[in-house]
Amino acid sequence: MRPVTAVILLLASYLLSRVGLVDLIGKGYNAMSYVFTAIVVFPLLTVGVYRLRGHAMAGRDA
Repeated sequence: MRPVTAVILLLASYLLSRVGLVDLIGKGYNAMSYVFTAIVVFPLLTVGVYRLRGHAMAGRDA
């Protein structure tokens, strides 16, 4: 069973090297950065600005 596992892992590593594992990982991190920006940064900016402007407006009325 071990030789079969070794051959499978060897073939998988060969295929990954032909595809370009470093490029594939780089593209994955690039995509994750866009998702992070969409999920965290944009809502933080919009809600933060809204809250800051809301508090500033409430302070002017007083």
